[in-house]
Formats: sequence, C-alpha cells, structure tokens
Amino acid sequence: MTGAHQRCLMRASDGLPLAARTFLYIASFPSPAGACFGPTQEDALNHAAVKTLDDVAGIVEASDFAWNVRVCKFVLNPANRGDLPRFLARMPGWFVRDLHRNSGWDGYARMSPYTPSHAVVRAELARPSTARCRRRSASARSAGSPATAPSDLPRCWVSCRT
Repeated sequence: MTGAHQRCLMRASDGLPLAARTFLYIASFPSPAGACFGPTQEDALNHAAVKTLDDVAGIVEASDFAWNVRVCKFVLNPANRGDLPRFLARMPGWFVRDLHRNSGWDGYARMSPYTPSHAVVRAELARPSTARCRRRSASARSAGSPATAPSDLPRCWVSCRT
C-alpha cells in the first residue's frame, strides 16, 4: 500500500482516537541462496526515487513531508555540496532552520564529511533576509503579541514561518 492508498487510510483514520499511526513497508529482493542483503541493494533502494536535491525539494513542497535522519544525511552529503547553496535559497525558511537544528541534534554538524555542508546551512541562515525575518519574528514574540492570522502578520514573519 503506497501513495494514494496510504493517504486515503490516513484521512479515514483522522477522527479515530489513535495515539499514532504507523505505515510499514516491506520489500523483498531476490538474492542467490545463502546470500545476504547487501549494502549496494540498500543504497539502490534508498535512492530509487531521490537522486538529487531537486528531488528532495519536490518532496518538501508536498503536503506530507516529514523529517528523518536520512533527509539530513542526504542534503548534507558531500556529493551535494556544490548544489546546496542554490537548493537552500529556494527552500522555505522553516526547512533551513529545521535542517540546521536537526543536523545538530543528529550529530552531522560535527561529523567531518558533513561539517562543510553544515557551514553552508549556517551561512544561509545568516543571509540578511533570513536574519531580518529572525529578528522580526523574535521581537514579535518577545512583545507578547497574541497569535494572529497570517494575513495580520508582517510579510517577512509569515514567509519565515511558512
């Protein structure tokens, strides 16, 4: 069950008093008798649909994106470093901030193959437009402003949150 079937089940179970919903996918790969599932098979499976940062962007832009450790690892991968600034520039602010936070929590920020990419993420967060949004949203929160509809918020604050 994938794609449309999963979304249909998710919508159908929205009103149920469930603590959590888990969808498990099991795949079987034929291999010679006695052979183990090899890392190259796992790598092929992991990258069957996601080969580039543009593929990740398409998933993030979908309404059902969820963070996991593989997202951080793929985005920060040294092989993607050349495309990383362009990718981050087109991503929503929440994604860049979450990538920075999650890669720190997951330890990728301190792993030598990923630290240069993590520096690119930090540089994106320091860009004037991002910093301006961060200051404005922080000052709005510190002023104790009540939660308001997005249309009532400053444009920069809304773009940072969405």
